[in-house]
Amino acid sequence: MEAIDRLTLLSDQMDLEPADDHCSTLAMRPQASPLNAKGLFVHPAQLSGGKQILLLKTLLSSACERDCLYCPFRAGRNFQRASFKPEEFASLFYQLARSGMA
Repeated sequence: MEAIDRLTLLSDQMDLEPADDHCSTLAMRPQASPLNAKGLFVHPAQLSGGKQILLLKTLLSSACERDCLYCPFRAGRNFQRASFKPEEFASLFYQLARSGMA
């Protein structure tokens, strides 16, 4: 699976994260790039001076070895999982930052 596809999958799975305000920012998401149109994983954030910046907001992994019944990412649940190695994710973020996406 390509890095962008994994990032898209993990971003979509942010809906399962209980502390996530992901759904409340749907209308504010930038639509200028094919990556945003595909994955919608870049979120606007306000700085103290009123300036808006784009933040990459995603999970690093949806894989877990534990099987806690309350957890949406538990090992016993049947759903598509994805993960990034730290170096992989850093490289992907660097590419997104250089392109002005995040």
